[in-house]
Amino acid sequence: MAETILLIHGYGCAGDVWDPMAARLRAEGYRVVAPTIRAAVRTVDGPREGLAGLTLADYVAEMSALAQALAKEDGGKPIVFGHSMGGLIAQKVAEAGHA
Repeated sequence: MAETILLIHGYGCAGDVWDPMAARLRAEGYRVVAPTIRAAVRTVDGPREGLAGLTLADYVAEMSALAQALAKEDGGKPIVFGHSMGGLIAQKVAEAGHA
């Protein structure tokens, strides 16, 4: 099975910001996962109730859980890469031992 790369977007972005890079990585044989963090509560009209109260720890917990699920599926920890705030989240996921 191909190595998995978890791409984490920055604040104000969505997972599709990674589309060009994801296409290139897939062409190189990697499995790429580029989620939109908290996609269910993000809207064009502004944040839904509760979104503004989230902390960095909440985002790290969400991406750590995803990294653990990917590791379970693949049998190995994913490579984690992030941009801007996503980079900080990626560092915290790695620091926790999930990447």
